[in-house]
Amino acid sequence: MNRIAGWTLPVAALVLVGLGVRNRRPDPDLEAHARETACGPRSGCVVERPTPLRIERGPFRHRYDFRTSLGTAVVECRREHLLVGPWRCGVEREKVGAPAEAPGRYPADIERSVEP
Repeated sequence: MNRIAGWTLPVAALVLVGLGVRNRRPDPDLEAHARETACGPRSGCVVERPTPLRIERGPFRHRYDFRTSLGTAVVECRREHLLVGPWRCGVEREKVGAPAEAPGRYPADIERSVEP
């Protein structure tokens, strides 16, 4: 019994570290998904630059700042289950020029997901 317990903790730690490292890597598909989410279904909104103004990558989330025709949208993407599962992206907030129909925050009902 002690042998099993002695190996369980190090193996679990290695798995968690591996998942965290995998989540921190750049993912072009996730960035493209975040770019689509920046405007969502809003009419008159266009992403003005193909690349984000700022990127933050961590084991638990990725954040992208996109310049849109309506201002700067901050898109946050997280895994569905902490370190695993599909990515879910939503606009966290709009920094500048938020549209009148959605002041300060984009509705959560447009949240989208992308499979890993």
